[in-house]
Amino acid sequence: MQGIVTKKLVVQKGETTILDQLSCEFKQGTFSLLTGDSGCGKTTLLHTIAGFDGTTYLGEIFVNNHNTQQLTTVEKAQQIGIMFQNPSQQFTMRTLQRELMFVMENFNLPIAESNERMARAVQEMQMGALLHRELVTLSGGEKQRAALTILLALDPPIFLLDEPFASIDPDSRMLLIKKLASLRDKGKLIVVADHELNGYQPYVDRFIRMTNGQLKEQSLDELTIQPQLGSLRNPDAPVESLFELQNFSLFQGEKELLIPQNFQFKKGITTLTGVNGTGKSTLLRAMVQLQAYKGLMYFDGQKLSRHFGKRKLYEKMTLAVQQAEQQFVTLQVDKELNFPKEPEEKIKQKQLAAMKTLGIDHVRERSLYQLSEGQKKMIQLIAMLSLDCTFLLLDEPFTGLDERACQFFVKWLEEKKQRTSLLIVSHRLEPLVGVSDHHVHLANQQLQEVDD
Repeated sequence: MQGIVTKKLVVQKGETTILDQLSCEFKQGTFSLLTGDSGCGKTTLLHTIAGFDGTTYLGEIFVNNHNTQQLTTVEKAQQIGIMFQNPSQQFTMRTLQRELMFVMENFNLPIAESNERMARAVQEMQMGALLHRELVTLSGGEKQRAALTILLALDPPIFLLDEPFASIDPDSRMLLIKKLASLRDKGKLIVVADHELNGYQPYVDRFIRMTNGQLKEQSLDELTIQPQLGSLRNPDAPVESLFELQNFSLFQGEKELLIPQNFQFKKGITTLTGVNGTGKSTLLRAMVQLQAYKGLMYFDGQKLSRHFGKRKLYEKMTLAVQQAEQQFVTLQVDKELNFPKEPEEKIKQKQLAAMKTLGIDHVRERSLYQLSEGQKKMIQLIAMLSLDCTFLLLDEPFTGLDERACQFFVKWLEEKKQRTSLLIVSHRLEPLVGVSDHHVHLANQQLQEVDD
């Protein structure tokens, strides 16, 4: 059969069985949506099929009638293009242009054909303006678009995408889902693993849920058209200012992200929105004095500076970054939760209860780097929400989380706002409806309060 076939596939990590005698088929020319709880094995399945990370398994995997164990790495790459949940992990070169040239050279294609493929992919993904930018300076959503641009240039018959829209704004998300559907219509096999199900209903052929190491077919009727988003603003929200910008402007290299303006972030929970690349994450880094800026900042009435007082500042204000593993300072889960010192018994019990509720209490003694991206995000949030601070900044806190985990952490946020104000950057807005007090939108190089 043309496409993917697995026969009695078994994958274990330590004593845990991730995939259990899994037999499945994905036919060429179909678009499948794969979902399931965080850590259930979606990523493991995609990576094992692709065969690029050395995952050992029992059973057989066939790709377009070829047993993958008999294919070289280059032959696998010619058949399967995979996009990681964290696209930074698959970049080798400094810029998208160099990355494209590098991967095309490895395919040993004629120069004219390579150039044609690269130009077509860049145009289709509208990445011309970012072609020469340092990849490390791109936003999370821009990195995901860059990774998809590379896959389009490679033009394999099979596309496996792991949470490809986790950091992408809603409009770009819908454009990319439609793009994948058009690739399906050209005969490609598309498999997308995602927690957020909105927007897929008119386009996918199959909806599949992973549970207990197996795949279960779901009705497409369970996928609903995206409902109208509720309000991100509470009319009874606090009006006191907590963080003030004066004559503030922000740059990324030579690009001006924010033009000089005055703005106040108020107490409570604030949701900050804006399309990819407008500077939301850069603004958060500037607020914790990790990014150059022009103008003045005042936190709780105190003037801030990038040159002194950071340690005292971080006792009251801190940032949970977008990629969880960039936050980790230890190698093991329990040590990370105990860093920099053993938490009070009340906090420790809350952490243990959180892990049990989320179904990850069995990973306490594991290496952080053996966890799924969703599990890493859970550990990061448990650690950050355990802190006793005045102001907490969260950059894409719901990336890689299933619906149950989102609701759990939203409830914790509501409890925490009694003592801690929060500024949350997120493209996944449904969990914050009815919870957010203020809605701020970044567009046209300016911050503006939104009256939903």
